[in-house]
Amino acid sequence: MSDLIAGKPLNIAVPCAGLAPGSPVTIKVFEPNGLGGDPVETLQAKVDDEGGVAETSWTYDYSKYKEKTHGAVFVLLVEGGGRVTLSEPIEFQELFDAKIQDEAGHPAAHREVVLHADRGENIPAVTDATGRVKKLVPPGEYHVELVGHAPKEKQIPPHDPDEAAALAAEAAALEAGALAAAEAGHELWVQLVSVGGTPLRNERVQVVDASGEPVGDPVVADDDGVVRVPVDEGEYAVRILGPEGTDDADDGSAPQATEGDALVNEPALSHVLACRFFDASGQPIANESVSARSDQDSFSLTTDQAGRIEQTASPAAYDVTIRGQTFKAGAVLVGEKAAQGDPYCFLLADGASDGGAGGGSDG
Repeated sequence: MSDLIAGKPLNIAVPCAGLAPGSPVTIKVFEPNGLGGDPVETLQAKVDDEGGVAETSWTYDYSKYKEKTHGAVFVLLVEGGGRVTLSEPIEFQELFDAKIQDEAGHPAAHREVVLHADRGENIPAVTDATGRVKKLVPPGEYHVELVGHAPKEKQIPPHDPDEAAALAAEAAALEAGALAAAEAGHELWVQLVSVGGTPLRNERVQVVDASGEPVGDPVVADDDGVVRVPVDEGEYAVRILGPEGTDDADDGSAPQATEGDALVNEPALSHVLACRFFDASGQPIANESVSARSDQDSFSLTTDQAGRIEQTASPAAYDVTIRGQTFKAGAVLVGEKAAQGDPYCFLLADGASDGGAGGGSDG
């Protein structure tokens, strides 16, 4: 079976030995199981002046033919000079190329996905380091489902190495702390992020200069955790304040962040590790032992009846293990947990209780 690209002309050349130049040749397009009915398309051609071949072309357009066909596999039935010939099946495909984001809006890197087709079989695929899926598929409309993290042996190289490098550099900068600089135009641009990489939305902050003097009035980060403040060229620090109306006086105990430092200055007790676990049928996994480990601490917990664990934790990334399956989760701010609900939900695949493969969905 030959594979062809939908939307591009298929050039058809029919050998016509023995037929006179100008003789008519009819080419009918059928689905393989539809030979007894009406053709999908009927094409006309004529034998060339040398009497050797009849040529024409046909373009498969999914939007044009989707209501009268069941798929994108066809055969060509050729009639001419009293002879009938049937071609081998031909299959049209199209390039599915999309950027996939997780529930938090971040690139869904190295994730297994399922492309649910509006008709036909579902198609498994894997995202690259930038969350991109690029795969030849039967023409149609698809709904993308994130399944879980792809094991190392299934991970693929980036489709666009330059984009992947830029994304990795940005991620490294976020992990190191704030992306802050008094750039040309003298604007300080700061993104506040938690250890898990989640933007700190609507945090109230005060920018101070190198001597500790406030620069302007306190400002509030936007929904992406970004603060923009006009400044003169120089070095600045950012203090995260309490809600408006609380005492903003600096008694020396308030942590500060300067350019290049992490802008995560809440004490450990303001963070919580919160996860929820489901089995392959979507049911909460209740009363199950869970272990959590980071570079700073470790502890064991038991899920409640809703499949949840929740534990005050140091602001760090944790390896969370249940039924032999290990997932990544970060401790989040208590305020974030209260506002957004479960920050991490994980789905264990069939056989997980016996050490089988599992998948996660961090939200």
